[in-house]
Amino acid sequence: MKEDTSAKKTDTEKLFHEFQNAWVELSDNDRESIFKMAEEYKKFLDAGKTERECVSEIVTMAKENGFKNIEDLIAIKKPLKEGMKIYA
Repeated sequence: MKEDTSAKKTDTEKLFHEFQNAWVELSDNDRESIFKMAEEYKKFLDAGKTERECVSEIVTMAKENGFKNIEDLIAIKKPLKEGMKIYA
């Protein structure tokens, strides 16, 4: 009686997975944006060596992107609405 080797081969293939290199699949634009993000992250790490410095850096970044301090809004009794850019 002849064995079905095709079924055994697929079972064996299931045990071994060949990993693809994702970097090879990326476009030049994707690589460029990855490097840009990495450089921004390195700058953030340089600026925030401690927890306090990190918080200060994050607050600065939030303000640059239009976020408002929730305590300032409460002080002037401005009502909070869904979708507002706030930080606490």
